[in-house]
Amino acid sequence: VDLCVAGDGGVQAVTTEGRLVRARRVVLAAGAWTNDLLRMLGLELDLEVHNVHWAHYRVDPALAGAFPQWFCFRKPDAAARDGGLYYGFPAQGEEPVIKVGVDYTPEDLRTASMADFRREPDPQVVANMDRFMQEHWQGVRERVDVACSPYTMTRDCDFVLDRLPGLPQVTVFTGGSGRAFKFGPLLGKLLAEVALGLPPSMDLSTFRADRDGVWKAPAEAEAPAGAREADARVAA
Repeated sequence: VDLCVAGDGGVQAVTTEGRLVRARRVVLAAGAWTNDLLRMLGLELDLEVHNVHWAHYRVDPALAGAFPQWFCFRKPDAAARDGGLYYGFPAQGEEPVIKVGVDYTPEDLRTASMADFRREPDPQVVANMDRFMQEHWQGVRERVDVACSPYTMTRDCDFVLDRLPGLPQVTVFTGGSGRAFKFGPLLGKLLAEVALGLPPSMDLSTFRADRDGVWKAPAEAEAPAGAREADARVAA
């Protein structure tokens, strides 16, 4: 997709298939790909993409009912690249398995964009998970699988939900931090209100796009080459 502001002040996107989409107002909620689109408009936010691991473990059927939804906070261990935060869900299925994840990302697995995101699980983080489960839970058997998900993070760990400074026709949501799904209906309502210029249902000042540690001045952002290319194709 190529994104740009049209001559009439609206927003237009050109898909990889060459389809042109135009709108007076746009909600941009692209998660870990947010800056890839914002750079086309000459803007950028200070975001990180965190590589967060989760897995499934088989459990003893006789003990399946003993697994609650849980969260564990313990001291980080820098030497083991262990952030100390673990969570899990109750057992599911006829051959019961539990989902377990970590709520931390070692520094070397944090990237500026999805272009550098490592999709392969990190062996040490996986070993940390295996060890934690064997040490703290009875009835845990073998690990069935493991995967990595991208979490889009701001420096202050708060969301961004705002019209873009200088581009009020573009409303952005990002920095979901792996928890935005919990607020899906409310976030959708707020995004609609902001995009339509209606008074928001709650105070959104905490989520301003131009707050310290999040907003990058246009001069700091990469040149919007994609937008110029989109203009050229449309003109052609």
